[in-house]
Amino acid sequence: MHVLVAVEAETATAYQRAPSIFRELGSRLDEAETLTRLGDTHDASGDLPQARQAWQQAVDILDKLDQSLADKVRGKLASSADSSRQESPAAR
Repeated sequence: MHVLVAVEAETATAYQRAPSIFRELGSRLDEAETLTRLGDTHDASGDLPQARQAWQQAVDILDKLDQSLADKVRGKLASSADSSRQESPAAR
């Protein structure tokens, strides 16, 4: 279990640095794909607010570049919103 947590932390750290590098290089699609993976990593570690933030940033970029990819990431946002409503005490 500890190894998995360490790997997720290392992965998140790498993904957090990569978007700014891709942005500097002008590679917006790579930036968006990395933000999507960062969101996936946060989601896997249970940090839904950070996951949603990364996914939203990816959608903002992908809306201008690739609508089908934007829709896939938008699906992650919708699914995560449904999950958080089910877990919320107010939703019960």
